[in-house]
Amino acid sequence: MTAAMRNFLCCLIAVFAALEGCSPPPGTTCRRLPIDPRGNLAGSFAGGSGGGTGLAGTVSPLGIVNTTLTLTVFAPVSGCQGEQPVVNATLVDARNQLGPTPTSSVPFVGVGVGAISSTVSVLPTAPGRYTLRVAFEPSLGARELIIEVAEQGLDHPVTRVPIPNGSGCSLNRVWPLADDTVACEAGAVVTVTSADGGSTSFPGATLVVVDNVLWSVNATERLERREWAGGGLLLTHSFPDFPPAPTPGMHDLDVALRYRTNGRLSRVRVWPDGGADFLQYALSQAPSPLVYFVEEDGGVPWRWSRSSCSAGACFEMKNLVALEAGHVWHNAPRENVFGLGPLRALARPLSEPPANPRFGLEYEPEALVSPEAPFEQLPLWLEPGPGAQKVLVSITDADLVLTAWPRAEVLRVGRHHVVLADRDPLTVRVSKR
Repeated sequence: MTAAMRNFLCCLIAVFAALEGCSPPPGTTCRRLPIDPRGNLAGSFAGGSGGGTGLAGTVSPLGIVNTTLTLTVFAPVSGCQGEQPVVNATLVDARNQLGPTPTSSVPFVGVGVGAISSTVSVLPTAPGRYTLRVAFEPSLGARELIIEVAEQGLDHPVTRVPIPNGSGCSLNRVWPLADDTVACEAGAVVTVTSADGGSTSFPGATLVVVDNVLWSVNATERLERREWAGGGLLLTHSFPDFPPAPTPGMHDLDVALRYRTNGRLSRVRVWPDGGADFLQYALSQAPSPLVYFVEEDGGVPWRWSRSSCSAGACFEMKNLVALEAGHVWHNAPRENVFGLGPLRALARPLSEPPANPRFGLEYEPEALVSPEAPFEQLPLWLEPGPGAQKVLVSITDADLVLTAWPRAEVLRVGRHHVVLADRDPLTVRVSKR
């Protein structure tokens, strides 16, 4: 038996003796053992390494402003019989200023390897990055945790906007157009309403709104593009042979991706001078789950699907998590790129193979659901833990912005706004994001 194994068994004997109310056998000693962030043996005993974050898990904590975050933190080394350790916890914000003093429970010495843990609660009062330091005394080491804190989305201005009464406009078909205006599709009619009571309608189905641009298909199977400006709608373009077929294709201000009458996936693009071009791909309608999106500089679309792309027909994006105007998020847990987390944002337009990611996150994402209709974006939602709120990730001015929202109330995430349900079923709330 090696010396390390003898020391380990001695500590186990001491722990079990303490549980029985006995003293350890004469001549035995308790040697410190390295403990990993989960409270298990680390180092040479378990093939891992001690130290690191103190969270009982694999990712850094994700908090929400003015919401208590409770963590279980383990000391870097084990405790010994008869010890009465204490905890000293401090919280420092992004400006290197002391934050609200954390609260901590009396350290608990667990059975088995004698891992020492404390329940630490923090209440961040502003969004940003915090550092939590938890020191275990006497001489049991300290853990440092980086905590990302999201702001409250509903702290932004919120406007209540009516939706048409009796039109059959369901809440999940509402799109934001402006701070005080929404568009809603019902019965092949699109209605635009504002907080001041103004309303206008036009024939249209399979609506997609991108900022102030509306894409829809009319009764004669023409794909139409409109702009909302100055409180009115302007029809800018119309393209033939586009049925109101559900296409899981991404749209932008100047691009629409939809199936044509012949069932082939096609892209239309409009230009600043008013001109437009059209491109038909070698792809036909396919069963879901499926997501299509195009790249500005290529003639081949990208696709996320359970089936593989045929040679030259499309590029595949494996492990897709989210899509937005300038970035594609994917999940690559087996890769290690410059220390970034498994969630990575690739800047568009993509290259084949994709270039290095711009951002990385460690957190657990909400599962991507394949859309049944055309879309403007597939936002990235994070799972911060128990509770009704989830965190929305936005990339703004080359930086990540985290905002927390009551997820069950969110009807639509637009480019600049979030639409939420209201206590009045004929009203929605529009908030800037």
